[in-house]
Amino acid sequence: MEMAVSEARARSADLVLATDPDADRLGVAVRRSADGNHWVRLTGNQIAVLLAHHILETLDARGEIPEGAVVVKTLVTTDLITDIAERFGVGVRTDLLVGFKYIGEVIEKDLHDHPERFLFGAEESHGYLRGTFVRDKDAAGAAVLMAELTGRLKAEGRTPYDLLQDLYRRHGYYEERLRSFVLEGEKGLAEIRRIMDGLRREPPRAFADVRVVRVEDYAEGTIVDADTGKVVDRIGRPRGNLLIFRFSEDGRSWLAARPSGTEPKIKFYLSLRAPVAGGDLEEVKRAASEEAERILASLPLA
Repeated sequence: MEMAVSEARARSADLVLATDPDADRLGVAVRRSADGNHWVRLTGNQIAVLLAHHILETLDARGEIPEGAVVVKTLVTTDLITDIAERFGVGVRTDLLVGFKYIGEVIEKDLHDHPERFLFGAEESHGYLRGTFVRDKDAAGAAVLMAELTGRLKAEGRTPYDLLQDLYRRHGYYEERLRSFVLEGEKGLAEIRRIMDGLRREPPRAFADVRVVRVEDYAEGTIVDADTGKVVDRIGRPRGNLLIFRFSEDGRSWLAARPSGTEPKIKFYLSLRAPVAGGDLEEVKRAASEEAERILASLPLA
C-alpha cells in the first residue's frame, strides 16, 4: 500500500485499491480532499461503511430496494452500518460470529428463497460482498463498487473521505480499534484460555475510566448486568468464544474479546460512538481517540 500510495501521489491519481493474493480482501487509500495530495488509508470498517452507503443510496434513488431487504455484518463489525441501513429502512443482521462463512450461511439458509433481499455483507477485516453469486468475501466486486463511488464523488468535487466525514456528522463518530496479542505455543494457548476465563469469571466493571453496562457472553449464552452480576437476558444464537462488554445502553460503544480461530492470538475489538450534533468533528475525534487509548492501556496484556 505504501508503494501504491507513493505512485498514486506522483501520478495525481484519485484512488488506490489493493487485494491480498486470492483477492478476497480489499484495501483502499483515498485523497483527503479533491484538490490536495494528502492520502488516507481506510480501515476495514470505513470501507464497509462507504460501500454500504453507496449501495443503499444508489438503490434508493432508483426505487429498487426490495421489500425485506437486509444488510449483514458480524458482531464486531462497525455499528455505523446499522445506522445507515436504518436510515434507508433496510433491516440488518448483526448476530454473527467472526468469519465470513456466517454471512454466507445467512444467504444459503435464511434467504434461500429470497436471495434478492441480500444487499450487502461485511466484516471488519476487509471482507465485503455485494450480491449472492460468490457467497464469500469478494475483493473484485468491492473494488468495482469503490471505483464507481469514487468516480461519482469526483464529479461532485468530493472524495470518499469527504463522504465519510459527512456520515460521521449525521450518525455520530465511531472510533474503532483492533489490538491483537500473539501468544505462541502450548504456554501461549494456556495464557489465552486463562485470560478469557478470567474475563468471564470476574468481568471488569470498567476499563480505565469507562464503565461497563452489561456483558454479553456468547459461549454461555448470557447477558449479565455489570453492576449486579445477575443474568438479565439470554442469547439464543450464535454461540462461540466471544465476550462483549457494552459501555452504553444503546450498545454502540463496546469492547469485544475473542481468541483467533486461525492464529496464536487473542484479539480485542473496540468501538466508541461519540455524537457530533453540530460540534467540531475533529475535536470529537481527538477526545474519542484519547478515550480509546485509555481503554486499550487497561487490557489484561497491555
